Amino acid sequence: MTTPTEPSTDGLFPIGRPTPLGIYLRDLWARRDYIVRVPLNDLRSQNAHTLLGGAWLVLNPLLQVGVYFLVFGVIMPIDRGVDSYLVFLTLGVFAFHYSQRIISDGARSMVSSMGLIRTLRFPRATLPLSNSVGQAVAFGPVFAVMLVVVVAHGNAPTARWLLLPVLFALQSMFSLGASFAAARFNHLYRDLENLLPFVFRLLFYVSGVLYSVDHYVDDALLRGLFALNPMYVYVTAWRWVMVGGPATVVEAAAAVAWALVALVAGFAVFRAGEQTYGRMTALALRCVGAEVTYTIRSHRPLIRDLLRGQRPAAQQVHAVRGVTFDVHVGESVGVVGPNGSGKTTLLQATTGLLAVSAG
Repeated sequence: MTTPTEPSTDGLFPIGRPTPLGIYLRDLWARRDYIVRVPLNDLRSQNAHTLLGGAWLVLNPLLQVGVYFLVFGVIMPIDRGVDSYLVFLTLGVFAFHYSQRIISDGARSMVSSMGLIRTLRFPRATLPLSNSVGQAVAFGPVFAVMLVVVVAHGNAPTARWLLLPVLFALQSMFSLGASFAAARFNHLYRDLENLLPFVFRLLFYVSGVLYSVDHYVDDALLRGLFALNPMYVYVTAWRWVMVGGPATVVEAAAAVAWALVALVAGFAVFRAGEQTYGRMTALALRCVGAEVTYTIRSHRPLIRDLLRGQRPAAQQVHAVRGVTFDVHVGESVGVVGPNGSGKTTLLQATTGLLAVSAG
């Protein structure tokens, strides 16, 4: 028994149909060099025009912690019940800003790369993923500063430190998933890019970055509700792993759940709009079910047919049948097919030079 062979596509692919997940992930893996090399080059050139250059990757987080410690630890102290407030603040600020940078950069990744998206065909998830890789690499110097601050305040390494790679992976998964969703919605509604700084500012103050939630919230049920805030969950997890801060099974389960749910849901939301990225909002042309039918009559002499009492033979030919497509402003259209397939007829019909039979 022989199985029918699939017709050759000559390298062509159907427009508008979503790529199967397996093929999409394979295409994404094939572009791993771009995903890694581009953010590395961006990091090298980010501060190339400054005097201190790459040292700003370490100085920026140090200055942030210094400002917060000066204001909230010295001028108006709110470190009630917190030992080694500088360590407490350093871990909270660095963990929070890691996710904030990935999500914020991911939200801008699509709108800032419109030229690339409209020029080349590639998995669009490459762009948010590349930004996440860049922020993960940039977190290296920040993590080194965290270790120095923690050890300098008398905190020796413990067995919990073995969980650092797991915690980093979980937070990166959550942040990547959130950046996928942010990229999709910011592409649809550009206002999101302006709203995100205010959202993160609110989260910064309700996630226990500057203060200990346990000392301000006594009710166990209310503290459990903080697990609904992923930023609080990961800030608390970093403190527990590094210095043994207060944490429960609820925070541990929430850290895993937020990572898995955010990554799967965010990727699904992002991929649902794969065919829309790079398109202009204005619709230039819509063709729905266009059909063009020709009537071809016999070449026999008309008078002879009339004398014999016969009607002239006629045959209907469907030059174009059931063609549907949209063209947005700024897009180009190409029609590919063999001779006699109706390419010219379709273009004449869409431009109004030829009347359509239907559609």
